[in-house]
Amino acid sequence: MTSTTKISVYPYVIVGLLAGALLSILIPPDSFGILPYFPKNQTHLRLFFYFWTGFYALMFLLAYTHKRSLIQLMLTTLLPSFLASLPLYWQIHYTTSQFFLFIFFVQALNAFHIHYQTQQFKWHYPTLFLAVWHTFVKLYIALIFTLLCGIVFALCGELFKIIGITFITLLLSKNWFIIYFTTIFMSIGLFITDQSNTLVAQNRSVLLLICKYLFIPLSVIGILFIITSVFVTIQHHALPNSQAVFLSIAFFSALFLNAIYQDGTIENPYPRFLTGVYRIFIILTPVFSVLAIHALYFYGYNNIKTNGFNLSNASYLLNTLLLLTYNTSYAVIALLRRKNWLKSIESINIVLAIVMIMVTLIGAVPDVTKHFHSTHPVTVKIIKNNKR
Repeated sequence: MTSTTKISVYPYVIVGLLAGALLSILIPPDSFGILPYFPKNQTHLRLFFYFWTGFYALMFLLAYTHKRSLIQLMLTTLLPSFLASLPLYWQIHYTTSQFFLFIFFVQALNAFHIHYQTQQFKWHYPTLFLAVWHTFVKLYIALIFTLLCGIVFALCGELFKIIGITFITLLLSKNWFIIYFTTIFMSIGLFITDQSNTLVAQNRSVLLLICKYLFIPLSVIGILFIITSVFVTIQHHALPNSQAVFLSIAFFSALFLNAIYQDGTIENPYPRFLTGVYRIFIILTPVFSVLAIHALYFYGYNNIKTNGFNLSNASYLLNTLLLLTYNTSYAVIALLRRKNWLKSIESINIVLAIVMIMVTLIGAVPDVTKHFHSTHPVTVKIIKNNKR
């Protein structure tokens, strides 16, 4: 869809009104903010429908401009939104590492959903690439719009409060109204982004340009670190946050490489000698994932050797293993003597995205995770104190 195509605001407003009404009804009364509150170890069907409604509205609007027909869009959105709701329904009390994996899980589902609207079952990597990056930019812009609307409403409430009218202030103190308000204005914010495709594309280009200029320094730093670490024992100088540092290096290397390749239509932006530098770095990147696993097991915060397996470090290990799979796959294609070696990223990303979706769903099943809840060090400490 081009930037000059006119889109009606009414579908966005209608979805916002309906979804906002359902969410404000389904949100538990004791909740604060958009995340519902339920006591631990309790699941409710109401909770599931809350998440399903939210993800359905979001994925419907993100794919709206790509639809073949409205009926088809309404029906096909049911499946990805249903899958996106399951991990939150099963594991409402998320660890940080689980939450990060969940974000990429939802992003992958949404990208495949948008791809289906435009390409059906014919794989087209540029569509998937644009779906991922444009979704990020659109949500960012819509969130800024919603926050600005919230500020205006808050100022309006305080303004009328000066003359003794507190109706708006009272509304803003009600959580159901905040949910309703947020849903409506996020929907309108997505309409604004769909009306400004040129702006979205420009913001995406800026993000990719940032990745381009950061990739070479990161590559040089990573190579120098590995060379230096050959002569220094890492564990003697390791800090509790070492695993997060190693994991971040591995993550950004994968992110920046995808930003360089983009949708496969952009030529390599680096001269030959710089291409060699980042190619060497990609080959070495799995080392950082392995170092993260080593730190997580032996000396990192909440390490497995000291605390045993628990929900937090088990999910952290799962994320690291997934990232190691990505890094190793990219390292293999970097070793290949092909002229267009980056082309293999397309098939690897599609396969690994499907694997990530399956792993996230399996990892969130209550029967899989219930054992880890009782072994978390904080939980164990509470149990011991209660026994005393």
